[in-house]
Amino acid sequence: MAKATLNLDKPFKIELDDTVDNTTLIPVSVLADVSYSMEGTPLQEQGDAIQTFIETLEADDYTRASIELSIMTFSNDVKVIHDYSFVEDIYFENNFVAEASTYMGKAIDYGIDSLQSKLKEYKSKGTLYKAPLLVLITDGKPSDDITASADRCADLVARKKLTFLGIGVGDDADMQELKRFNPNGNVLKSPTFEDLKELLVWVSYSLSAASQAGPGEEVENHVELDPKFKLF
Repeated sequence: MAKATLNLDKPFKIELDDTVDNTTLIPVSVLADVSYSMEGTPLQEQGDAIQTFIETLEADDYTRASIELSIMTFSNDVKVIHDYSFVEDIYFENNFVAEASTYMGKAIDYGIDSLQSKLKEYKSKGTLYKAPLLVLITDGKPSDDITASADRCADLVARKKLTFLGIGVGDDADMQELKRFNPNGNVLKSPTFEDLKELLVWVSYSLSAASQAGPGEEVENHVELDPKFKLF
């Protein structure tokens, strides 16, 4: 089985004093596709997978203390289902509604903006943090022009200011378009939405490893990634 890692090992250093919590935080944003092609079972199984992701993060002592998670859906517009919170404070209802088209570029820009706003908050409070993680899940291809958003995302990834994980699900997912957001890795294909639950659990293990790593320390997820998940 192939090993993979999200490379979440590059913290931003901020001077702290004795009055602040020295826990290093990792903000994570999940963008879930709810376009019309997702209607029915795919939408339900995607929600189930996200619920399992939350529960797995909450069950781990490290991620429970270090991950602040935001859940958003996207079609023509982006909707914030749950704003950044520690996972034990998230109440998630799997009631996504399928609608409209797949404005992926718009979603990426919104997700990046929200993460950067969160980082500004950390800076203002003197909180240590590592590079944020943006996860996008889709079963298709973008309905909008993603050129500017893809360039923006790829640049942040190249400068280690963002970790991007693109997940394409099923045969209709356009992996080449998805890869434009991260040309050098971290774009995975899940055979089905039923398999997505297993993949997001693996992501939670990567986040656990990242949350335990010290500055500059190499991060490796020791849980093997099943070869049914193809890396692009």
